[in-house]
Amino acid sequence: RVRCFARRRDEADAPERNTKGLRVLERTARPARRAGAFGHRSGRACRSLAHLFILDAGDVPGRFRLAGTWLGSAFGHELTGHAFGALFGRDDRMLAQRVVDAVRSESAVAILDLTAKADPERLLDMEMVLLPLAGEPSRVLGAIHPCGQPFWLGAFPLGPARVTGVRLIDPDRPLFNLANRPAIP
Repeated sequence: RVRCFARRRDEADAPERNTKGLRVLERTARPARRAGAFGHRSGRACRSLAHLFILDAGDVPGRFRLAGTWLGSAFGHELTGHAFGALFGRDDRMLAQRVVDAVRSESAVAILDLTAKADPERLLDMEMVLLPLAGEPSRVLGAIHPCGQPFWLGAFPLGPARVTGVRLIDPDRPLFNLANRPAIP
């Protein structure tokens, strides 16, 4: 759990130093604490950070500028600085690069369904989301989440992933068939 504790001091107890920065921090943190930003839910956000990555896609092939710890553990090596296409098998590298280019150039959101093998008996289905970063046209924010949590994950590194499905969401077009979907409580 992440908690934010801010102590108030009496003016008599305060040392003779500039505490303007501390007061600004307290004023900023107080409304956020009331809104629940530092509450029990922030632990979920911290766990999700391990699945995130940032691609520097300005040059071809795109490279991982930053990669979360889960990704390094799952694939058996640090991904920062490596080519994005190295995650995929030889047949899917060009497809993955075209999807990244579409996310960058059209400001679209892409969701890729992936399957990776650790060995012939150990398969893992995953989902990857790619999002354009506003103000950074050469960068793409992404995340990879497993569809399950097998006991062997992390002990056996995953091999190249195979793309089993691609969905592009165009921000300029209305979402198809949303009226027929039931609301999720």
